[in-house]
Amino acid sequence: MGWFTRGSSRSYDSMSETATLIGYFTKKVVGYIVLNRKCNMCDHGHSKEDHDCRLNFVGSAKAMEPKAAVLLSKGNAILEKCKLELGIVIADNDSSSICAMKEALGYQLVKQADKNHTSKGVLSGLFELKKRKKYKELTNVAIEYLRKNFDYCVSQNKGDAKQMAVAIANIPLHCFNHHNDCGSWCGYKIDPTNYKHKVIGDGFYDEDLFLDLKQFFSDLSEKTHQFSAGVSSNSNESTNAVIVSKAPKSRLYGKSFSGDARVARAISKKNNGEIFTADVAKKLTLSPGRNALKYSSRVDTHHYRRKNKAATRAFKLSRILLKKAKKALRHKNEAVEGTTYGSDVGLLTSLHETIPVRQIRENLDPVIVYFDLETGGLSKSADILQIAVKYKNYTFQVYVHPTKKFLLKLVKFMD
Repeated sequence: MGWFTRGSSRSYDSMSETATLIGYFTKKVVGYIVLNRKCNMCDHGHSKEDHDCRLNFVGSAKAMEPKAAVLLSKGNAILEKCKLELGIVIADNDSSSICAMKEALGYQLVKQADKNHTSKGVLSGLFELKKRKKYKELTNVAIEYLRKNFDYCVSQNKGDAKQMAVAIANIPLHCFNHHNDCGSWCGYKIDPTNYKHKVIGDGFYDEDLFLDLKQFFSDLSEKTHQFSAGVSSNSNESTNAVIVSKAPKSRLYGKSFSGDARVARAISKKNNGEIFTADVAKKLTLSPGRNALKYSSRVDTHHYRRKNKAATRAFKLSRILLKKAKKALRHKNEAVEGTTYGSDVGLLTSLHETIPVRQIRENLDPVIVYFDLETGGLSKSADILQIAVKYKNYTFQVYVHPTKKFLLKLVKFMD
């Protein structure tokens, strides 16, 4: 499901919504629909008979999602042509779409929660626990550590709901150094004397925190049948990103044919790649053009290479390390600078509290430093060969080893 209005998690008032049904193995769209609560021509007083009316849904924005789910699943042309029925539906936990689909289809559906949304739900629940109980040991880093342990339990026990439940229930025990039920993955089994957790060191000790975490993860372990498949709906998120690139949320296109055309273009790109533009031209008995074909081929090649590279283990590890380094640098700078930015920081905070710790010295005399560069050429890619700086009686110069070849031109001056 995708909305044509930026969400705020407080108001749900989008005038248009798009929904897609995507095959898990093919990653291609087998059905899509656009629901609109407004029509531009109708708003200007035109009769429904004299134009192609875009208004096809009456109700609240929240009710659009289950309605779209029913329209996609019941009477789907591709499913009927292939004589297939929906069996397993992967979705998030935010709507009543599955209930509406079961009632409309008349047979039982199996729902599997998206693992990424489930992981975010665990993270939100832990932050809510921290906010409610104010545990000192439950820091942001510790919460992320607990969430990561949950993700490991889901990934390593994919398809086995019972074993997954046992692993999730053991998370608080492991963090509080009760390793009797830990598997071979636990470092305590290898070196009990010197073992320490990678993130939380010696582990947690607060008994009240132990009881709350035990109850929290026990409740999750009883619901493993909802996410035991360990699958994700990333294909839907990818499709929504393509749709947004064609129909930005900063503008409302759903009130006219433009909205449906933009969504159709996005679906074609998702299923067939950028080469779909050439296919459309051929169906219209038009020549796509040599340059258009080259461009489409180049874009699709880049996309597939990037997709294959992103799926490798090395790329994922590199992304994690870069994220950690970026976060560490941010925390380091913020600790030195103090409060420089925040929600209503100038309205709800005293002025002296918003001044950074690292202040700029004022009333200094201007300093003029002369510098000169010697380069291997005039192009942007030319090497710097020498750097020289002079300030009053102070001078500095250094030669740089060139990395590229350069030409020396001899100029003879004639009298």
